[in-house]
Amino acid sequence: SVADKTLGGAVQMQLAASFGDPVATRKINAGINLPSDAPVIAADVAFDANDAKTYSASSSVTIFDNGGNPKSATVFYIKSQNPIATDQTFKYSTKMFVDGVEIKPELTRATDAKGVTQFIDKFGQKTTAPKEINPAYILEGKGSRLYKADDLGEAAKSTPAMLTGLGLEAFLGDGKTVEIVTDPIQFKRTMEYQALANIDPPVPGTFWGKDFLLVDVDNSGPVTINIPPGTYTGVQLADAAEVALRDAFGDDKMVQLTAGVDNTFSIDFKKASGDGKSTGLPSPIVVDLHDDSIVTATPENGMKMDAFLSHAQRLITKELNAYIQDPADTDGVDATKVSNIGADGKLFKKVIVNAPIVTPPLTFDVLKVNHTNPDINGGNAVERYLGYSNVANQPFIKAYDNLFKQPGGGIGDNAALGSIRGIAVDADGYLTVTLNGDVPGDLEVMRFQQNNTGGGGEVYIGLFGSDEIAIKKRTLVGGDATYQLDFIVPGGAGALPGGAEDPIKILAKPSDHIEAYLENTEGLVEGVKDVFYSNQIVVREIGDSAKRNAADEAAAFATFASDGGFAIANYGLANANAFAETMNWVDDRDPTVKIGYDETNQRLTFDGVNTALGKGTGV
Repeated sequence: SVADKTLGGAVQMQLAASFGDPVATRKINAGINLPSDAPVIAADVAFDANDAKTYSASSSVTIFDNGGNPKSATVFYIKSQNPIATDQTFKYSTKMFVDGVEIKPELTRATDAKGVTQFIDKFGQKTTAPKEINPAYILEGKGSRLYKADDLGEAAKSTPAMLTGLGLEAFLGDGKTVEIVTDPIQFKRTMEYQALANIDPPVPGTFWGKDFLLVDVDNSGPVTINIPPGTYTGVQLADAAEVALRDAFGDDKMVQLTAGVDNTFSIDFKKASGDGKSTGLPSPIVVDLHDDSIVTATPENGMKMDAFLSHAQRLITKELNAYIQDPADTDGVDATKVSNIGADGKLFKKVIVNAPIVTPPLTFDVLKVNHTNPDINGGNAVERYLGYSNVANQPFIKAYDNLFKQPGGGIGDNAALGSIRGIAVDADGYLTVTLNGDVPGDLEVMRFQQNNTGGGGEVYIGLFGSDEIAIKKRTLVGGDATYQLDFIVPGGAGALPGGAEDPIKILAKPSDHIEAYLENTEGLVEGVKDVFYSNQIVVREIGDSAKRNAADEAAAFATFASDGGFAIANYGLANANAFAETMNWVDDRDPTVKIGYDETNQRLTFDGVNTALGKGTGV
């Protein structure tokens, strides 16, 4: 309103340029009072905007296009239902016309024009033939039917699906648990295998996680449900099955790797140069996702996300190690590249036995290996030991620095320093082991090994088990070292067998210099529960032995052999030296560059471990 009508009080009016820009109508809020006494329009009545008998009411409003031009928008209301006993509501459908042209809502019906059912996934892909979609994008039978267009009937509440399987009362409940395994080498432990082999009575409680359930929804065909390995209570198993069902019947895309398009990516490491700039590697490290790994030998066929992450992580670590290795020297390195990446003093030797172990080769064994490191024992070879067990078809291997055993004459033979002089039960009921001579006292645990080669049985293993037993204390009696173990022997001294029982071995002190394990991807990528196996033996340097420099290229491992005289082929070794040794700087189980998946933003993530890369290193 004008407050001052004099010329002297007049001022210039300020109008921003944007005030003149036309803005298209985007939203209309309307309050409509529809006639309750209007008759219901039959469904077979064809709508005609010029015939008031084909609709119940109408309303108009002026809208504007993006040029600022006014348009007349008219909404027609078509009554389809009066209140009934089961549904106390009026129902109307609507049609909208702008300047005489109908604006049809962008709705997709459950069927196409020919009445064929349509399917859609959460990425918006539609098809009437889901089985014909590339399986690398959507798994057969996993699409969802489109919702039907509103048929103007009362909405029906869905009934939650119920899934029941074989009774597991004998294995679950009352605090019981079951174990799920997916490692092929452990299949013989499972109830499924025992049923196939007619083992009676079966050893209960272990089940095969692959194809754990077969579920068929609406006759779309059975879908296999896999449960990740682990130990589960009944509630935990139900939760795991629910997650597996959701994954199996979801419509997530597979990750497809197209040759020449997205088969490679590169990694570079940037380091500040002090002048505000940063320098990277002379040439980035290239990772080819079409290479095979222990996850898959056919990555080009597509993978689910968990498999892709494990596959990519293995290849990242492989190429990080390959970067510093010398192609012309299988167990050597390129000193320049070691310097470029800052890995000097962080190098270690690793061997992978050339084939998987045989299932099961034997129950117990000790593999001996000569280990040489320039910074340990004056650079002289040290014999170290790999304790192998396969109890209940569950293979396990671990490295130790000490092996004690009875000489040829049996327990009590004093010929060798560190030989087993006696196994007894003390006054407190604890198991004791006496070794010949003053054996070093820095031992931590003992693990019994006993190969049944002479038919004498495995009585000691039956009594003490095959797991590590902690050492409670050490005493020196008559020049011999006696160790009290944290194990009370059931039945006391009378439970121990009389006389010699060959052969008895005791592994002690987990190695400070090497470690051994069966190759797999367990825990490799955060959040990934699926585990992939090669079951090849891996031996690598750790601790102070994993601080090699580029010049320390001399071989570290030599002459794998069975202390029990068993065929070395059981372990994938064609002969005592059939393995490949390499120099590395990244642990394949605890990688320096970690891949992940940000589900919220649907993107891959890469994180560098600065304790390995050096402070301020950008990846």
